[in-house]
Amino acid sequence: MRERADFSVEESETGGTRVVLSGALLVSTIGQLDRKLRHWEGPADVVDLSASGAIDTVGAWCVWRFARDTGASITGASREAKLLIEAVKSSESTAEITPPVLPVPERVAEAVGLFMTGRSSSPLPD
Repeated sequence: MRERADFSVEESETGGTRVVLSGALLVSTIGQLDRKLRHWEGPADVVDLSASGAIDTVGAWCVWRFARDTGASITGASREAKLLIEAVKSSESTAEITPPVLPVPERVAEAVGLFMTGRSSSPLPD
């Protein structure tokens, strides 16, 4: 069984807050850490990865999002971590991801048509 990712909090050299991540930062180990970091309410000046192990894209996204949201810098990252963090950072999109919704009359007409042709078990739109 893999060791779960976690963090500790230390005082940084500048008197600020250093969040030290530990363990593997992988999709299979980061769930609890991600929830804790999403609920973080304190300040963070530095996110230190020097005690962390392997990292994947999900781990890189979690680290980068936390650093972005708190204004913290990232230190102690391995070459692989730096590459992944930079990749997720540069891939952030501002594109509209909400699918377009047809007006009600068109949705009802489509639902009735699908029902009448047997491709739907309900004449009501979802």
